[in-house]
Amino acid sequence: MFFLGFVLALVVYYYLARYTVKAVATRYPGKLARYFTITVFVFIPIWDVVPGHLYFSYLCGQDGGVKVFKTVEAEPSYFLPNGEPDQSKLSEAYFYQTKLHESFSPLFHITKSSGLLQERQNGMILGTATAFSYYGGWINANIFPQGPPSRCPDYLVHGALWTQVVKPRRTSSLGGN
Repeated sequence: MFFLGFVLALVVYYYLARYTVKAVATRYPGKLARYFTITVFVFIPIWDVVPGHLYFSYLCGQDGGVKVFKTVEAEPSYFLPNGEPDQSKLSEAYFYQTKLHESFSPLFHITKSSGLLQERQNGMILGTATAFSYYGGWINANIFPQGPPSRCPDYLVHGALWTQVVKPRRTSSLGGN
């Protein structure tokens, strides 16, 4: 049913464009007005793809990724066997908050996911993690919203924030004779 509606919309759009080009050609004889009208109808469905992708790339370069303000050391018991920090144990001393901004850029269909890691004791911010998702132009975002978005950075920033902020405590071995 959806496909039938989509095809019907394309047919209506085609005939609307054709009627408009003929109307413009009768009022303004010459090829320039006709070509301009055709160009407008071609670009209406895709007008926001290029500026949206450029804005998404700009956001990724400026704000995307992990920013570490201070690293902390923890005992080896606060780490999982694979070497990653155990977030459930560390949550006693550190607070991690995430926020999803679904309407970050409704014009370009960009969402923002941000995280903040801070010490519970004094509220000091240890680091932030920011990821962006781009859902394409208005056609892709509205007609095919289930499609996978473009994401940046391409790694899981929220897990990487813990790994980059919390380091295993180094044990000093006093060697000597």
